[in-house]
Amino acid sequence: MTDFRSRHIMRRKATMRALRERDRRRAVAVGVVLTGALAAGILSGAYFARSMATARAVSHSAFLAQAEELRTGTILFVPLEGNVCRQRVIDNATWRMADAGSVACDEAVSWNASAPGQKYFVAVRVDAIRSGFRAK
Repeated sequence: MTDFRSRHIMRRKATMRALRERDRRRAVAVGVVLTGALAAGILSGAYFARSMATARAVSHSAFLAQAEELRTGTILFVPLEGNVCRQRVIDNATWRMADAGSVACDEAVSWNASAPGQKYFVAVRVDAIRSGFRAK
């Protein structure tokens, strides 16, 4: 009976060793898969963050270009008679006006009549002026 029992114990130890080895292989495989998933997440997150930063930089430069365009504005003084208008330029940052000379009224009025987005231009200028007052 001791021989049977010792063989049974030996088989059980061998089975336990095999199970431990199988579990070890599974643990290594799961570790490799999780490490790969983590690396893929980090790389895709870095790519996404870089693309968002690029998009933000592009939109910021477009905003700066628009702000630069809105820094000065032209005021046209139309006479009661005739076709010669007086043009003045106002600096929105300092609110100083400078004389820009005389122009033909027809040319001065129609220079941007066909520009795209014309209906929103006034609203953008009003918002820029309003934000200038809020900042002070």
